[in-house]
Amino acid sequence: MKTCAKCSAVLENDNGVCEKCGNINEISFLEAFKLYFKKTFVFSGRISKREFWFCFAWSAIFAFVLFAISILSVVIMAIPEIHMLALPLALINGIAETVLTIPFISALCKRIQDTGRPGALVLLYFVCNIIPLIFCFMDGTDGANKYGEKPLR
Repeated sequence: MKTCAKCSAVLENDNGVCEKCGNINEISFLEAFKLYFKKTFVFSGRISKREFWFCFAWSAIFAFVLFAISILSVVIMAIPEIHMLALPLALINGIAETVLTIPFISALCKRIQDTGRPGALVLLYFVCNIIPLIFCFMDGTDGANKYGEKPLR
C-alpha cells in the first residue's frame, strides 16, 4: 500500500496523485518495476522521463543477468561432462531476452509519444538503437498531445 509523501494518506489510484492533499508523488524504482511489466503490451499513452529511465535501468539489470547466463552457457560447452546443459540454457536465455524486450519497446514507444512524435519511430530501434534513445532525453510536450495527457510523474 503506497502512501502520500506529504500527508501520509493512502493513495487510491496508480497515477500518484493524493486525493486528500493533491500532492504529486514521484514514481519509485520498485513502482516503475511493477508498471514496467503491468503495462507490457500497452503501446498507447505517454510516460515521463523518470519512469522511462527507471525502466531502462531495469532492462540493463536484466540484460546483465542474461549476458552472464550466455557466458555461463559458453563455459559449460567447454566442459565435456556437462556440455549437454549448454543448449537448454542458451534456449532459455534466448526466450527470456525476447520476452524482456517487449516491455522495453513498449516503454520506449510511450516515451517517444511523450515528445509528440509517433511511437512508430520505435521501429528505428531495430536498425540503430541510438536514434530512438535520443528522443528519450528530450522533454515531453507541455500539456496534452495527441497521445494523451502529460504524465504527472
